Amino acid sequence: MYLLLFIFGIVAGSFLNVCIFRIPKGKSIIYPGSRCTHCNAELHTGDLIPILSYLLLGGKCKYCKSKISGLYPLVEFLSGINFVFLFFLFGFSTSFIFYLIMFSLFIVIFFIDLKEYVIPDSLVIFGVIVSLLFNALKGQIVQSISGALAGIIIMYAILLFGRLIFKKEALGFGDVTLSAMLGAMLGVKFLIIGLFSAYIIAAVVSSLLMILKLRGINDMIPFGPFLVAGAAIGALWGEQIFNWYLTVV
Repeated sequence: MYLLLFIFGIVAGSFLNVCIFRIPKGKSIIYPGSRCTHCNAELHTGDLIPILSYLLLGGKCKYCKSKISGLYPLVEFLSGINFVFLFFLFGFSTSFIFYLIMFSLFIVIFFIDLKEYVIPDSLVIFGVIVSLLFNALKGQIVQSISGALAGIIIMYAILLFGRLIFKKEALGFGDVTLSAMLGAMLGVKFLIIGLFSAYIIAAVVSSLLMILKLRGINDMIPFGPFLVAGAAIGALWGEQIFNWYLTVV
């Protein structure tokens, strides 16, 4: 069962790659079929087997021999792990379907923001709708709406504060809208845990990048990847973190 889920997951990951590449460019994610980004050659079934095609081709296009980004097999692998891990946690259930959709969305947002420094509104709107529907089914629509509003208010306040203190944009408005999506998904309590986790991860990673001289103090680092990482922590382990916090205060 886990092997079958992993196979389904890497196939889904191939579609996520299409989303990551095309959505920021405003292109259709359905048509036309996949092509080499260098020579524009049409890719056939044998060229599109998730992970395996990349390995068999040595990470190069079969037609023009240009290097294929390692992002493609990485996304496919992460999607496969996503399917297996969430099934391990939730089994076949509505929670499994919901988190599968949202965590797949996280993967797409993570890599789009990392590459393009943008968080497409279409992805955020889709995530908000899915979250509201799921929480409505659970009888938690008020918590979901409250979480979305809290996400907007908290992150917009941080955006304004950053402008005031640093005299420049400390956050993008995409981070504000993304936080609304995360709030709709998590509710206020777990949103706070997710945001706090995001800032801790961002601080650690940014410090390491500066220590290794891979980034300077004035270099831009997208915050979206940290937000979705923090949200994943809030979604999966928020209750445990909250209960632990109550024992130490």
